[in-house]
Amino acid sequence: MAEELETVDEDGCLSRSLALCGFGGPSEPHRTVLLQPTEAERNELNFGDNAVYTYKYNIVTYVPRSLFEQFRRLANVYFLVISVLMVLGTYTTLFDSPLTPFSTVIPLIFVLLVTMVKEGIEDIGRHRADHEVNNREVQILTDGGSGSTTTKRWIDVDVGDFLVIHDREEIAADVVILATSDPADVCYVETSNIDGETNLKSRKCAPTGDNGVGSRFQTLESLANIRGVCECEHPSADIHHFQGNVTLNDRPGDQVSVDAANLMLRGSTMRNTRWACGVVVYTGGETKIVMNSSDPPSKLSKMESITNTMVWIILFAQSVLSAISTVAFVIWQSLFEDDAWYLCESGKDAPLALFVDNCDNASDPHEIGQFFTFIILYNNFIPISLYVTIELVLATQALFLDWDLDMYHEETDTPALCRNSAACADLGMIEYIFSDKTGTLTRNVMEFRRCSVASRLYGAPPENEEAADLPEDIAAAKPTAPWVETDEMVTAARSDDRSAEYE
Repeated sequence: MAEELETVDEDGCLSRSLALCGFGGPSEPHRTVLLQPTEAERNELNFGDNAVYTYKYNIVTYVPRSLFEQFRRLANVYFLVISVLMVLGTYTTLFDSPLTPFSTVIPLIFVLLVTMVKEGIEDIGRHRADHEVNNREVQILTDGGSGSTTTKRWIDVDVGDFLVIHDREEIAADVVILATSDPADVCYVETSNIDGETNLKSRKCAPTGDNGVGSRFQTLESLANIRGVCECEHPSADIHHFQGNVTLNDRPGDQVSVDAANLMLRGSTMRNTRWACGVVVYTGGETKIVMNSSDPPSKLSKMESITNTMVWIILFAQSVLSAISTVAFVIWQSLFEDDAWYLCESGKDAPLALFVDNCDNASDPHEIGQFFTFIILYNNFIPISLYVTIELVLATQALFLDWDLDMYHEETDTPALCRNSAACADLGMIEYIFSDKTGTLTRNVMEFRRCSVASRLYGAPPENEEAADLPEDIAAAKPTAPWVETDEMVTAARSDDRSAEYE
């Protein structure tokens, strides 16, 4: 059991000495986070980095896992079995193979290589996206009392760091808020990356103020020398639940309770707040958004499942036809074997010495072996190019998705990104879209048109086509004051000291 020993030195600051033995590990009833820990404390605690990876393959697992994915497709298994039968029929006397193994093995290898290369290219895109996210920059409050910040990569953010987030910045880790620029000690976050909701949610600072009301930190300078301990629950996937308490060095006897209303989650974006500062409690794979995600699944698309079912049907029909052909061959052989010396059925009775000599080396397979001979003969029932054609079509459709200008977001310079070409097949099978509200489809974007404040009209006057949609009395009414253009209104609002900080 780890112990946290607290002493007050001659400067009145809280000194922390740790008995490190499984400190903060799963055996503890809670996680203990040191606020702005020293480098030695970071190394001892070792909570892990803030890296997140979504790729499917690496150098070691690429070949075996990719091959496993390929042989989940029934056609690939089918042609592998056919190749084995061809080898047995060619190099053994069990049965005869009418085709050489290379006629199927080489195309099968080509099919597997094409699909593996396609999946490798898609996974390289995931690697690049992970690298871009993990190497984004974020501001960390430095330990010095001046309120200055230093730049860190997301991957280097540690538990206990004081993260400084600015307006419209994505949050790099799960953070308990200690201070914001808002006088009401709140900030607003958009969680569309987590739960799909685009409406803003308010988050409050930890109640470190007098009588547990509000935050007593109004600037970054006031937070720079703060030390203390945050005790919270171990990482969990529940994004709506969080419990903990914060003890600061200047008030070692006071514990401040914090909950989900004080927690900003990784992946959310801060909005309508100039800045906020908080202590990192969960990083990387321990953040709630990552714990709610899963490894890239090994699953088949709807079209691949249908294709597998069709292959089963064709394989059944091929087996029935091969069985019928085998029975027919046995019947024919019993009736005409003596006269079929030219087929080496009765080579010793051939009238020509040429046939006698050549038929001496001919194999005489069992009747059951003829079944496999017919299976090999009818193997073209399933075209080996089937999956190559499907993969090329899906890859081309994925490129069209990436190039679609209607899916390009001009404000953030973000094009569509299709990470898995198999998604194209599933998208084509969507018949209905159910939405709980219109905001999901309209992006909750409201454009200002016009308004009237104290008999003064703001915005642009209604145009002819707009006026046609208005009631006659409203469309015919004349403004009691001149129209004020929107740009002029915004300029006036920004110059007014009483105006809100943001539009």
